[in-house]
Amino acid sequence: MEFTHGEYAAWPPAGAQFNLEVTDVGAWWERLGHDCDVLEPLLGMPHGTREFAMRDPDGDALGFVQDQQACTSALVKATAWRRKDPC
Repeated sequence: MEFTHGEYAAWPPAGAQFNLEVTDVGAWWERLGHDCDVLEPLLGMPHGTREFAMRDPDGDALGFVQDQQACTSALVKATAWRRKDPC
């Protein structure tokens, strides 16, 4: 958000960024990594996650993240009953 007085040049729309915690980021990379606009390839991060990021057709950034130390999250646990196969 920007507050200004007087005339200003508006910033172009930047879209949004969504990070999705998944249990098998390698499988998501194999499924999506070859046919998408890759912003960041699959990498192991020093803080203990593996992740990649892509841009969707609307211009939003989608990050897929797997916590190597705790491969499940409250979100995954809460939604596991809805759909067993995240693919």
